[in-house]
Amino acid sequence: MIEIVMNGNRYTIDINSTVLDLVQKLEIESLSIALAINYQVIPNSLWSSVTLEQGDSVTTFSAVVGG
Repeated sequence: MIEIVMNGNRYTIDINSTVLDLVQKLEIESLSIALAINYQVIPNSLWSSVTLEQGDSVTTFSAVVGG
């Protein structure tokens, strides 16, 4: 198990968990968010191939329409 911080909250997840695994585990509506790991935006097309590591900081952003 490893520990990550997501939006200021600590979570314990399985070793070798991907971003997609995390989103599914937390039941986050993936179509309406953008996600960054350690301040680097990760395109949702890569979520299934990016593995989270001990101590990663994950931030989600809600999509907003308008200007």
